[in-house]
Amino acid sequence: MSRGPAGAVPVIDLRQEYGELVSCRDFGDYVRQRAGFLLPHDQLDDHVDVSGVVVVDDAAALPGHTGALASVLASPAVRQMVCVVVGTAEPDGGATIVLPSVLNGEFVTVLWAGDPDGIPWRLDGGAASLVRVGSATEPPLAGLLEALRAREVFQQVLATAAATQTRVATPAVRLRSGRMGAGLLAAVQRRAMLAVATGVDPYDPQPDAPASDHDLIEDLSTMQRRYVPSSHAEPGGRVRAARQAAESAVAAVEQAVTAAVRPWAVWAPFAGVPVSRLAAAAAGHLGDYRAVLAELFQRLDQCGDDQRRAELRREGIELPAVTITAAMATDDVRRAVHRSLESGRGLEQTVRPLRAAAARMLPMGSAARRPDLDRAVEPITALPPMPGGFGSALVPLLILLAPLLAGRVGGIAAVLLLTLGAGLLRAKRRHLGVSPPEWGRDLGRVLTVLLLATSGLVAGELLRLSGVLWPYPLIGVGLVLALLTPMVWWALVARRWHARVGVPGMVRPALHGLDSVCHDTITEWAVTEDRRRASDLLRATAAALDAVAGVLRDGAAKLPAEMAAHLSGRAVAAVRQDLTALVRMCMQARWPEAAAGDLAGMAERNERHSGELLAEYERHLHRWGVQEPPPGWPARPEADQLTWWQDGNGLRDAVFADGQPVQLLCGDQQTSLLSRDPHRAATIRFAPRHARSTFTERDHDDHGGYPPVPAATLADVVWTGTGTAAGLVHLVPLRSGVRYVQSEGGS
Repeated sequence: MSRGPAGAVPVIDLRQEYGELVSCRDFGDYVRQRAGFLLPHDQLDDHVDVSGVVVVDDAAALPGHTGALASVLASPAVRQMVCVVVGTAEPDGGATIVLPSVLNGEFVTVLWAGDPDGIPWRLDGGAASLVRVGSATEPPLAGLLEALRAREVFQQVLATAAATQTRVATPAVRLRSGRMGAGLLAAVQRRAMLAVATGVDPYDPQPDAPASDHDLIEDLSTMQRRYVPSSHAEPGGRVRAARQAAESAVAAVEQAVTAAVRPWAVWAPFAGVPVSRLAAAAAGHLGDYRAVLAELFQRLDQCGDDQRRAELRREGIELPAVTITAAMATDDVRRAVHRSLESGRGLEQTVRPLRAAAARMLPMGSAARRPDLDRAVEPITALPPMPGGFGSALVPLLILLAPLLAGRVGGIAAVLLLTLGAGLLRAKRRHLGVSPPEWGRDLGRVLTVLLLATSGLVAGELLRLSGVLWPYPLIGVGLVLALLTPMVWWALVARRWHARVGVPGMVRPALHGLDSVCHDTITEWAVTEDRRRASDLLRATAAALDAVAGVLRDGAAKLPAEMAAHLSGRAVAAVRQDLTALVRMCMQARWPEAAAGDLAGMAERNERHSGELLAEYERHLHRWGVQEPPPGWPARPEADQLTWWQDGNGLRDAVFADGQPVQLLCGDQQTSLLSRDPHRAATIRFAPRHARSTFTERDHDDHGGYPPVPAATLADVVWTGTGTAAGLVHLVPLRSGVRYVQSEGGS
């Protein structure tokens, strides 16, 4: 059974389908069984319209197929039938047709195609004007069936037969179809298959930029974020004790460094615990914290989900509940895949991010995180030594200036303050534990300060001896400078040291690193099984899509490539839309399996299903062309609808050129059985509804074109919803008195 496009009249060819039809209990079962190859399972009962059917059979086999005909007509869903009888009942070509009594129903019309190839026939002269003008370019019987599939033409044939009281008529047909030749059709298929499989049309002279993976990656990242619990309780037990000890030690290092680098700390050189000792203690506590986590990770790596939760409770770690069902994960993946396909991304371009996401989602195991613990504590280093020197050229200048300004007595006091400050600064360096004892260097630095300060005192005394008056306020300024200069010196040196240290000994970053590994591992423990299932789902989905891509690539490899580069891009786009719909239909059957956790064999089932759908689609293309998608498939976007009727003259000739011949489906010896009364014959003209403007607007060409068709003439045209063909069907009834046709020896 072929239903053609959605809304088209089903065609049942008993020449091929008789055995299947009679093996079914009733016609309804047969419809559901055959439609199941094309329709999604949830649409089988709602979208199979069999109120009108076309039945095709050989005249010789028709009497023996009475049971099949009765099965069709007995179905409550069938209200009307057109039976196309092909050939004659006698094998020698005699003009005999025997109609079973089951076809005597009121809503049955019989079209007798005594010769499926037909003969040329002129509408305006009846049988007397029979001439030979050459064979038809399209098989007339195929054209007749294509016309009858349009529900509007089907209804008009029945109405015409009822109005003329004609039960049996011989049809003549003239058709302008959008069907392509076999070579072009194969090339269109090849390009579309490769484009859907890879995302790139290799024959497109102006290809679009490759589709970005950003949207798909963002969708998958959003899915991955759902597997992170919103919060979890802080660890207890040994983990908490080790962590608190490390935190206290790190805080002590930070407090000691903060206090030591204050400018006035130089006047209290032995205050506080040495920073080096605190840093070493912090490194030890961080090592203990790392060891506790490493032992815990190793022990719990092989535990199941429930056992792991119990073990962690004993360690004082309570995992939050995570409720991510398989159905929720499947919905996330389905939305991401559908968005990827709708964006025009090829299957290969969709499979790669899915596999990458599957790898990221797969739990790495807590034991595998032990190297992360080691890397977290690697930055811990010994504190660098305090830099030597004055830290800035400003300091020696202040050492000279302070005694010079302080006067004779104040200058001596300034020299003593500066020398004392230099000694205390060197002592502070030693107390911090960041510089090794270097008594020679320390003594040399103090003597250097004493020499500079004394030089300033001598310079001030020489100025006074030369008669320079010295204001008393400057004496106070000099003493203040002598007091502040060691503080400035210490601030400059400590700032340079602190900049080199960064966070002292990198103990705080190490603590943060251990906390991060602990947090990530606890998070993974909470969703280990869910993440593993999600990873398996992503991997199975990628394999299922890759299986469809393989079917399409194999199908394209069997088709010729010679004409592929010279095709219309619109035809390729239409078939590409249909093949994308094929992928969605394949996956539509897989999503319930994925939600139920039935991932094993998804790729194999998808490969088999896609192969069946592709075979059905290829049969649809070869029989009905690319104008409409198969029945039950998603409709194409408006931009991808094909308009093959741009040649207005050819379309008008097919519908209105009564002076040109049609193809009458009978042989020379059978024409004597046809009515010679032209008034009993009827002509049904039809064209796609979307092509109406082709008739109502002037057509321009090199020969002047055709004027618009008068509205009165267009009133008799049957406008069809399907856009596959235009033309006419001419019905010539049997002559009066002939109830059935018989050969000379028949009765």
